[in-house]
Amino acid sequence: MYLTKRQQASYDYLNRIRTMNEAINAKIDERNDLMLMCTTTGSFDYSAERVQSSKPLEARFTITLEKYFEVEQKINEQIDRYVDTKNEITSQIGMLHDHEHIRILKYAFIDGKSISEILRIRNWKYKTSKTYDLYGEALDEFYDVILKNGT
Repeated sequence: MYLTKRQQASYDYLNRIRTMNEAINAKIDERNDLMLMCTTTGSFDYSAERVQSSKPLEARFTITLEKYFEVEQKINEQIDRYVDTKNEITSQIGMLHDHEHIRILKYAFIDGKSISEILRIRNWKYKTSKTYDLYGEALDEFYDVILKNGT
């Protein structure tokens, strides 16, 4: 689907929620990997000749644990910003005049639904021009009501 510059500006603004959510999920994956590293000892190759001793396991564990707590703190900060942004955008979408536009934008950006999922929810036929027209009109109205005026 082709978006006009106004629609693209609205899309980019609203899509911040999805981008923030993806960043949080990436940090959660990183945290889980660090936790796994903290709770496993690794393996040792007994067939190799031992020439030099390795650094103590405690040092690696401590560094990994410190990194884990740093990532956990970043996750909490990102979640706080995400919630604030989501509440702000939800409020802005609610300022639109057309209730169908409000529903479409909430489904798409707040609930993270795809166009095909929105079609199923609204019982519309797939790829009807009505759907894409409404989506484009909703982005246009968001631009006019929120972005154009700098609200």
